[in-house]
Amino acid sequence: MNRSVPPGQPGPLSPPAAPHQAPPLWTRPELRRVAGDTLRPGGLELTTRLAETMHLCPGMRVLDVGCGLGSTVRFLRRRFGVCALGLDLAPGTEHPSLPLMQGNADALPLPPDSMDAVFCECVLSLQHDPGKVLRELHRVLRPGGMLGLSDLYRIAEGRTKAACPTIPGNRSPETETSCTKTSFTQADLLEHLRLAGLYAIRFEDHSPLLRDLAAKLTWAGISPDACRAGAGYCLVSAHKPKPQRS
Repeated sequence: MNRSVPPGQPGPLSPPAAPHQAPPLWTRPELRRVAGDTLRPGGLELTTRLAETMHLCPGMRVLDVGCGLGSTVRFLRRRFGVCALGLDLAPGTEHPSLPLMQGNADALPLPPDSMDAVFCECVLSLQHDPGKVLRELHRVLRPGGMLGLSDLYRIAEGRTKAACPTIPGNRSPETETSCTKTSFTQADLLEHLRLAGLYAIRFEDHSPLLRDLAAKLTWAGISPDACRAGAGYCLVSAHKPKPQRS
């Protein structure tokens, strides 16, 4: 069935959920053994690169959405001297001294304009409504604040079936709960940011990190469905504009 998208609108991001779902890849201990505590391509090295593009300074109020075990929160506090806190549906308990809170990315328990920077790494593609999540991130960012994203994206439209295995006829139980369920193109991602009031100032392709993780997953006996041909990994930094003075 041909579903046309009106000009100027980003492509659809959320296909219907499958009735029977395998445990999400990120909950499996095999992934932690391969990818480390960050559970994503590039680990803290890519987080460092993202932080540099966001110009973090000591004392900044920083939120890590989808903080998991809290590794990024701890790293940002130590490396950049920021006041970082984390949010996750099920935050880790391995670092009890870290300020980690439970909550949803689309309903952050924070006041408006309260964060100088927000990290959202390998999280947006897992959301049922990424646009709503981006609007919520915009809400908590102060004017002039920075958003840092790293996530999967679809490199080539002509290779959609290979890059996005949740298309009908190309599904497997594991990919139904993988990041690829909402795989989007670079243009889609930038347009969704714009519609949320956030404007990208940097886009970098880091797909070799995804391929490296895929090789490690294969070696560990895990099917790297998120790393099929056509799928890439990117870094994006965006800002919330300051109000124009009249």
